[in-house]
Amino acid sequence: MKKSLKIISVLTVLGSLIAISYIFNFGTYDSIDEVINIRIQNDLITIESAIISYQREHGVYPDNLSQLANYFNDIPRDPWGNEYEYNLTDKGYELRCCKFRNLIPRND
Repeated sequence: MKKSLKIISVLTVLGSLIAISYIFNFGTYDSIDEVINIRIQNDLITIESAIISYQREHGVYPDNLSQLANYFNDIPRDPWGNEYEYNLTDKGYELRCCKFRNLIPRND
């Protein structure tokens, strides 16, 4: 059982590396942008889920993303290694990628 899990893990990693390699070697610029945008959207959805869980547990939104540390091993960062921008607003909060300021604003 452990051996088959190791094999599956290795195959998964190899498959991911091959896919990434293909995109960077044969993909178009648009496909790379698409992969980056998908990653950003997935990160924002994941962070938003943690924000909602925090709000349900504490009755308020977190003041900053570091308050979500209990929900992650590592708080997700954008593809360039920057923190996502999080601000409290009158209507709830805004969550966005700093590299593209207006790419994907998330509001409650």
